[in-house]
Amino acid sequence: MTIDAQIQSILEQALNDAYIKHNAKAVNGIILDAETGGILAMSNKPSFDLNNPPRENVAVLNSLTKNSCVVDVYEPGSTFKIFTLSTALNEGLVTLDDRFFCSGSCMVDGQKIKCWKTIGHGSQNLIEGFKNSCNCVFVNLALRIGKKKFYEYLEDFGLGSKTGVDIFAESSGILTDVSLVTNNDIARIGFGQSIAVTPLQMLASVSAALTGSYKTPHLLKSMCTHDDQKICYTYNVVQSKVDISADTREKVLNMMSMNINGLEGKLTYIPGYYVGGKTGTAQKFENGIIAQGKYVSSFIGVYPTKSPKYIMLISVDEPKGAYYGGIVASPIGKTVFEQIFTTKNILPDDVSQINNAPDVCMPYVVGLPLSQACTKLKIDGLYYDIDGDGDYVISQLPLQNTQLYKGETVVLITN
Repeated sequence: MTIDAQIQSILEQALNDAYIKHNAKAVNGIILDAETGGILAMSNKPSFDLNNPPRENVAVLNSLTKNSCVVDVYEPGSTFKIFTLSTALNEGLVTLDDRFFCSGSCMVDGQKIKCWKTIGHGSQNLIEGFKNSCNCVFVNLALRIGKKKFYEYLEDFGLGSKTGVDIFAESSGILTDVSLVTNNDIARIGFGQSIAVTPLQMLASVSAALTGSYKTPHLLKSMCTHDDQKICYTYNVVQSKVDISADTREKVLNMMSMNINGLEGKLTYIPGYYVGGKTGTAQKFENGIIAQGKYVSSFIGVYPTKSPKYIMLISVDEPKGAYYGGIVASPIGKTVFEQIFTTKNILPDDVSQINNAPDVCMPYVVGLPLSQACTKLKIDGLYYDIDGDGDYVISQLPLQNTQLYKGETVVLITN
């Protein structure tokens, strides 16, 4: 098998801890070898003891034995922005210096599409827009690309099709027929709505975008015959039909690396290692309408960003309490990466970063009047963005005791 027993064990433990900590409906994780497409680790929680399957309850047994990483679909949310960014850059439709304005929402064919930050991000360039995960920036990019060209890229990335993994009952995801898609749909697809993927499909497609070729994800590496002759299985590395240039890949990977220096990335930042990432927070739908209070928090991680070897997906379904991907999913990715580096004896890429430790501890400001919370942050040398127009802080990002650098920006969410 392609499974790495050490990495599988690391992932199993991290997901189990997260499943309990967040009281989640489910937690999934996959780690791919970006060079070969081999599945190094894959796990779903909840799970069961293979020595004692719950045979007395068929419904529970069927649910637990299903590999949701290849069967179940979900709206990816902001992790999907990797594809929109790659397409727009590759087509020459945007530069890193292009500026955008976010007021908190944008209009497309008479319909309002909201950004996650209701007061808006204001003026920002492309790098800042990606770091801020601004929906309005990616609505703009998707409309620049256009329906026909965007669909060509999405299909060539492998979205809407089965990956071909050697696991039974794989789903193909949901990509609406292009003839039925409106400008409003394209705008929403740009930031990861109105499209559904399986976790494995999402990760395999991201790997193709970041490495320049699509590798069929697989578990089987070799097998021996009855007379001990070893038969090795080679899965074809299919050059991506859409040619993502080396320059585009480098820019996207650099921007994913820059995310570690922002708010959401601080919970993933590992001093000395070139880790990149993108988080997502997607609302869930039930019976065709938004399910209030139900989210899928996710994280895509890559290491090293100079030449990817490990590509990871973490997905937390319906976490209780905090639900932002940067708060829930990315710390799981950090734990897994840290333990891989230790277990595999991977030395730091930049030793100088190790001595540049964070010097501020995020205070607890939930429940304080907004003015008092802002004053407290200023004293600690932190900047802040305010989400909402209330007078009291009801939530904060990041959480209390997160280690930060002076001059970093945190988010205060008001009532």
